[in-house]
Amino acid sequence: RPRAVSASVTDHHRAMLVGDRWQALDHPRDLAGFHGRDPLAGAKRLARESRAERLRGLVVLDPSATFQVANSLVMPFYALMLAVPRWHMTAKIMQSNWLLLPFSILYFFLLKQSWRPDFFELLLPGSIDKWHEGVQFMPTLPGVMELLSGQVSMASVWVHLLVVDLFMARALYLDSYRNSMRVPMKHTILLCWMFGPIGLLSHVVTKAIVSVIWPRSSDPGEKD
Repeated sequence: RPRAVSASVTDHHRAMLVGDRWQALDHPRDLAGFHGRDPLAGAKRLARESRAERLRGLVVLDPSATFQVANSLVMPFYALMLAVPRWHMTAKIMQSNWLLLPFSILYFFLLKQSWRPDFFELLLPGSIDKWHEGVQFMPTLPGVMELLSGQVSMASVWVHLLVVDLFMARALYLDSYRNSMRVPMKHTILLCWMFGPIGLLSHVVTKAIVSVIWPRSSDPGEKD
């Protein structure tokens, strides 16, 4: 038989519990069962969980502000690659993986805010039972459009694109730097910044043209 609930579970301890948590316990005796046979310990545990839940909700990013911050963060890296590509500090900064960390953190919190229970259902719709009807678990345009219908979702996608474009521009810059800037790359960096994959295409084409006009045994007269 459960022992009588101690009088130490006062109104103060009840106040430590939030809303539904306390209402879900019909009687303080239930609180004793929640944490062994000690109702006070149960109250403290629920209070700790409530504080943890509040802390998890503290980091809420404004999508418009985050959009502007992310755009501002990429500017210095593109400025270095375009203005002083031969400077050794530019190469050292661009070789570091830490430059992508701020974007990863922003993306993590935006993704957390935009998460919805039907995420995978919309992104990868399908059913094993319907395998005979065609390919299952493939993204569809309507599903992706539904996922991106909110401001937070669009902000997260924009940060995603910024990271991918910067990573691409960084790789192409370093490829040119390691080859003593033999391949002109400023136009490629600009295209990566504005149009992403078009910058990669530009680098491949430019590199092919340079290899035909100036074979590796010779040195081009002008360098970008």
